[in-house]
Amino acid sequence: MSIGQETLIEAAIRVIQRYGIRRTTMHDVATEAGVSRQTLYTVFSNKEALLRGTVRLIADRSLEAIERDCSASMPLSAQLDVIFRELAVRPYQLVHSSPETNDIVEGLTDACAEEVRDAGVRSRAVLERLLAPYLTQLHAADMSAEQLADFLHTTLSGIKKLARDEAHLHASLETLKRMVLLLLRT
Repeated sequence: MSIGQETLIEAAIRVIQRYGIRRTTMHDVATEAGVSRQTLYTVFSNKEALLRGTVRLIADRSLEAIERDCSASMPLSAQLDVIFRELAVRPYQLVHSSPETNDIVEGLTDACAEEVRDAGVRSRAVLERLLAPYLTQLHAADMSAEQLADFLHTTLSGIKKLARDEAHLHASLETLKRMVLLLLRT
């Protein structure tokens, strides 16, 4: 992704947080980014392309942070903290920092279903790699890294969508962490 794209997406994120997805226009984003609408349309052909790019950039950043911040020498509990921060806490905070939370959640789902699915596939692959050192424990529990990665991804998606508030989000994540650590006996 080019620097120009990132700058435009950062502007889009700020505008979407203010107005929600439905009320955000390409004109609003161009104005926020300090570029002409034509420049914005040269990079993103329409609002849906801009939204897909936004989802992709956010997912890329989260996965890069997980890969960067999780080292093999870290205990699993610390790796889970990083994973939960990037796949649940930060997305929750990003969406809930807006007065248009419901519009953002619904709008992204409608416009970017394929991009959201792709981000999920990539997230599960990263989780599966991080769980690879625990194959012995997983096999003892009659489970694969792929199954646990899928369960974690699905559960994190549900937790961040259904959390009543940030305290509830953190409590739910702590419960999930304890369950994983018990399963893997670490």
